[in-house]
Amino acid sequence: SDSSDSELKPVPGRSHFDDARLLYADAVELEAGETESIDVTLETRADGPGEFSYRILVTDKEYGEVTLPVPNGLEISLEPSSFMASPNNVYHSTITLDTSTDLTPGEYWLRLEADFENVFKSTGWIKISVE
Repeated sequence: SDSSDSELKPVPGRSHFDDARLLYADAVELEAGETESIDVTLETRADGPGEFSYRILVTDKEYGEVTLPVPNGLEISLEPSSFMASPNNVYHSTITLDTSTDLTPGEYWLRLEADFENVFKSTGWIKISVE
């Protein structure tokens, strides 16, 4: 087979500038006992309409597939975690990290999974550094 067949080629007539985008901070630092919020922005651009949903998990490392229980002293919430998304709109969700002084200092990794019906599925990682 010809190796050039495996190269990624742009789809004629379609620009990536029309693709939906997901934007968020991929690292946060806080001290045990603090609360921190991370804004997660979905820009739908030309994509949609469709159901959009998030799922957030604790993993063993960046790009980790092994999920762990949420550590003692850490509460994680994401609101809203699902909604209907229309084309050419911007949607904001908030990840809230609520820590107690019981949280062991160190690095924690969150896997943020996003599913935009008939548009894309994505996975990203957020590093939480606790002092």
